[in-house]
Amino acid sequence: MFTGIVKGLGDVRTVIDTAQGSRSSIAVHGLVPGVYKGMSVAIDGVCLTVVHFEDEIFSFDVIPETLDRTTLRALKAGDRVNIEPPLKMGDDISGHVVQGHVDGTAVITSREVTAEGGVRVRFRITPDWFDGYVVEKGFIAIDGISLTVTDVDRTDSTFGIALIPETLAQTTLGFKAVGDTTNIELDIQMKTIVGAFKHRFLEYDRRLRHLEELLDQ
Repeated sequence: MFTGIVKGLGDVRTVIDTAQGSRSSIAVHGLVPGVYKGMSVAIDGVCLTVVHFEDEIFSFDVIPETLDRTTLRALKAGDRVNIEPPLKMGDDISGHVVQGHVDGTAVITSREVTAEGGVRVRFRITPDWFDGYVVEKGFIAIDGISLTVTDVDRTDSTFGIALIPETLAQTTLGFKAVGDTTNIELDIQMKTIVGAFKHRFLEYDRRLRHLEELLDQ
């Protein structure tokens, strides 16, 4: 489990295709203390397992399901990625609960520098995500970064966020541009609540239809 508070940027050293997907080696620059084989680390918001480490170079295997669902398919040597070590018992949760289980991707549609030195960015997502999952002032994780949705626009399936200079300096959103793709993880609490209500409403609908059929007999 993670909090969406990125510790800094790592550098991709190698990406090798394998029979099981791919293996990436990433320089983490001291951002992940106490590393051990089997440890989970969030790379651009994707929970990956350390399969090998030497000094500050960590290796991760990425399976086809993850490659298909995330931006990691396009990863190449020289890229920079967000790094977050796993949450430990007693750590502060300064962001929100993030699992590292990416739901899909979003494309940056606009980027505007504000007078205060921050940046406002808009993302286009799957329209279905607006059905209770992406809401104004709700949490969302973008490339593993815990952020607050500032507004939503259902007409063009976009939502906005506001980035402060600290976030711009410490994460990939400091240099990603219009047209770039990012990983999206929806708030697990919203997914649980909406999923439960949808299940209940579907059950009510099924019973109502059954009752109508009985009355028509």
